[in-house]
Amino acid sequence: PLSYNEMVLQASQCMSDAYSAGITRQIVRILLPRDANADRLGVQFEADAETDNRQSDFKLVPNDESWQGGIMQLYRAASPTTKDILRQLCTTSATTGVPPRIIEDRGIDESGVDGVGLLYTQVGNSNTGGGGDDIAATNDD
Repeated sequence: PLSYNEMVLQASQCMSDAYSAGITRQIVRILLPRDANADRLGVQFEADAETDNRQSDFKLVPNDESWQGGIMQLYRAASPTTKDILRQLCTTSATTGVPPRIIEDRGIDESGVDGVGLLYTQVGNSNTGGGGDDIAATNDD
């Protein structure tokens, strides 16, 4: 993919196709958004790429050793990207116009610094039985 939006669309379409083919457990590797000025290694602080602003100036890069902030910097880039993919996968927003509620559970990361989390969508009002969990994803490296 050449852009963030294209990557999110491609990833969600591949995941949806695999699920339709009966593959319910998937490992998906994606590129992560990174601030376009982040190629200056050795700088103490690197700003996170803002994925909320789709016109933002960032590039897509692999999750390699160039991320000087370590696993938590990778998590901060992977979490909003995963949320965007989950939003794209959830078909109810296309039919109802209401986006899914995305819940992020960091409780499975006992230390709080391992960069592991569980993200899942919830549609409808689960208190009244009008919906439930649709899709789940974990961020871990």
